[in-house]
Amino acid sequence: LGNHLLKQGLVKAGFGWLHKAAEQDFVRALDMLGVLLLTGNGVQQNPDMAIQYFRRAAMIGDAQALYRCAEMIFSGVGSVADTAVAMDCLVTSAQQGYPFALRALGIMLQHDAKDLALTALQLASYAGDALSQHSYALMLLSSNPAQAKFWFGQAADQGLFQAIRRYQAMADVEAEQPDEPELAPILRDFANQISELTAPSFVKHAIDTLSEEVKVGQVADFFNSVECDYLIHTAGPYLQPARVVSEDAAISHHGHRTGETAALGNKHLDFGQAWLQQRIASLSDHPHAHAEPLAVIRYQSGEEYKLHGDYLPENSALTAADFGGQRVQTVLVYLNDDFVGGATHFPHLQLSVQPKAGYALIFSNTDSDHTPNTRSLHAGTPVESGEKWLASKWIRALPI
Repeated sequence: LGNHLLKQGLVKAGFGWLHKAAEQDFVRALDMLGVLLLTGNGVQQNPDMAIQYFRRAAMIGDAQALYRCAEMIFSGVGSVADTAVAMDCLVTSAQQGYPFALRALGIMLQHDAKDLALTALQLASYAGDALSQHSYALMLLSSNPAQAKFWFGQAADQGLFQAIRRYQAMADVEAEQPDEPELAPILRDFANQISELTAPSFVKHAIDTLSEEVKVGQVADFFNSVECDYLIHTAGPYLQPARVVSEDAAISHHGHRTGETAALGNKHLDFGQAWLQQRIASLSDHPHAHAEPLAVIRYQSGEEYKLHGDYLPENSALTAADFGGQRVQTVLVYLNDDFVGGATHFPHLQLSVQPKAGYALIFSNTDSDHTPNTRSLHAGTPVESGEKWLASKWIRALPI
């Protein structure tokens, strides 16, 4: 009845009946109330109360609720961020075969436990999750291109645009549908293998110095194709025309910057995406608490970001301590390289970096005293053909 009333637009009445069902620990009612409060869809948004409903459903053992708790606790939405507790929820959800939890583990374990990542994505692919099918195909591409094409085709049928492109690019390969394995014993073995799993630690990568003057460095192959495409897919639906911060601290659309951007903050809960954000932030000199939400940017042919600095106007409200102070560092990860043009150019350093998929670029925006360094001015030069995707993480002097 509550669900029916919601569909009629009678939110208050529907909420009341759902609450009566939730009082009797009916899992789907608990989950629906949590979603309503988390999104603010027809009711006042309240993440703190939302997670209480999800936790009650999780305590009953519901895999979907466990995954929702993992997302929120990992990102600190409605609760204090706690990676260990979030991982416990994620693992328990994945052990029950919940596709989103399996997908998240498939993304997280790309570098530390590739076999486990492959199994997680295989299980989620057979469950019908398009993002997992695409990621699984990418992992199979070098060893079994015929089966990889089959899985690209499955994801493409669900409208995943990178899957459509990759499927079309394999015109000379005949897709081969694999024989469906017995999934129950695979899941049982997988559940046993991950029973003691904890979050992988972030490896300290060697950074190749490109400029000492402004501290510009590069990390080769920081992301693989699975991670690059995952961010492209999760950001794609949220792209908006890019805006700039002017000298007077006004934020607006401006011809100085074309292209589109998606800011992936806590409104865009996704465990795999949040994990990748933390990986990117780990390249900076500051804790993740200093990092702004990730911006994923797309430049199409003819689009650019003219000469600019990533630091904010000095002494403006945007650099107040409550907002994290000045932007002191930038971490970029190039998500593709199948385009012409689009270099990151530092004219004062006589340095131009041509994007390579998966490479990370790290540079300082300020001097050691957090004063803007104008020699860090840079431009995203025009894309001549194709489209350029990159992820940008701005790091503040103070926690945000």
